[in-house]
Amino acid sequence: MPEPTPKIFISYAWKNQTIAKRLQSDLQRDGVEVFVDYEKISGGDSLPERISAALEWCNTLVLLWSADSAQSYYVSQEWTSAFHLQKRIIACVLDGAPLPALLAGRLYLNFTPYETGYAQLCRSLGVTPKMSAEKTPPPEAPKSKLPPQHVEMPVPQLPDEKRESPLPKRKSVADAFRRKPKSPEPTSVLKPPEVFDDTNATEMAMPSRWSRRKIVSVIIGIIAISFLIGKIICKEPAPPISTPTKPEKTSPSQTVQHFRDKPATLSVEEVNTMLTKYGFYDALKNKNGKGISHRYKPETIAGGKIVHDEATGLTWQQSGSLNYTSFADAEKYVRDLNAKKLAGYDNWRLPTLEEAMSLIEPKEPDSDLYIDLLFDRKQSWIWTADRYSAGRAWYVYFGNGSCDHFVVDGYVRAVRS
Repeated sequence: MPEPTPKIFISYAWKNQTIAKRLQSDLQRDGVEVFVDYEKISGGDSLPERISAALEWCNTLVLLWSADSAQSYYVSQEWTSAFHLQKRIIACVLDGAPLPALLAGRLYLNFTPYETGYAQLCRSLGVTPKMSAEKTPPPEAPKSKLPPQHVEMPVPQLPDEKRESPLPKRKSVADAFRRKPKSPEPTSVLKPPEVFDDTNATEMAMPSRWSRRKIVSVIIGIIAISFLIGKIICKEPAPPISTPTKPEKTSPSQTVQHFRDKPATLSVEEVNTMLTKYGFYDALKNKNGKGISHRYKPETIAGGKIVHDEATGLTWQQSGSLNYTSFADAEKYVRDLNAKKLAGYDNWRLPTLEEAMSLIEPKEPDSDLYIDLLFDRKQSWIWTADRYSAGRAWYVYFGNGSCDHFVVDGYVRAVRS
């Protein structure tokens, strides 16, 4: 009886997405059907329903196992579900992390290096790997016909009989318009100077020279006196010395972005509209969203660690519940926080979907979560107070930067405004 055609479900941690994509591409090239969550799940799909359907569809789960996979909640859910459904599980170890006890007795493949591991995987699946097209080297550039180094060639000299006489030198424009020097005029016969007495001439010239100076001085004096008199008569009060005023500080409330704080029942269309309205980033529904420019201020009050966001006016629990809880238990968890007065407050609550989506960062920080590093990493996705239907509530998943509605357990991160 021939072996069934492999139908592969690839289970991986978010940090190993690059290897998962490469493995998907190679398997599809070799004629294998593959399910990978980042490709098959669309914006309106329910994450658990799609993964459950994929596990029912597949006959083999390829588990990319690493230290990150060991910490991933979804990887744990996927391989344990496949185990209970009696699916074939092929563990591909990426970094030497020890396998779980249920898989320790099984044969596994070493994917370091990747090429060796992939060849072993193809043999176990009964697949013949196709050789990837070899890259042809780019054509060599045509060799230049010019000499390798520029050499200044000597100019051949023509014979004397073939040489042309040099052209006459052209006159410049300045030379053309330059006047010829006039011929010296004939020297006139000098006459002896007339002798005269300059005493009277000096006495006659001085009065006229001094009178002009005196007239000018008198005119200037009259103008100056007239100007001073006019200033005295028409004197205006001097403007008061103005002291520079300090710019008024913008009140923080003027730049606070407020969101709905009352629970509601939201459809997928309403959520998509909300994401566009506020520009929230969602890796599946609104990739062009820029998110919120946060102004976080972490504090520890009465032993309670909180993070206040001046951009939204919200105060968040820095961590949250340490275990998964149902939606009903999530509400009970918040009531217990208020009874204990976390950080001195007794008005903690579950966030609305708008408030929880404001935490999403549009770019992945130095971790596997789309949330600021100020927050605890354990709460990879959190409940909101909003519902999709009577049995489903909306949640925000920081592992892939998106939101969805869910029916299983999750974490709690409380908020107050």
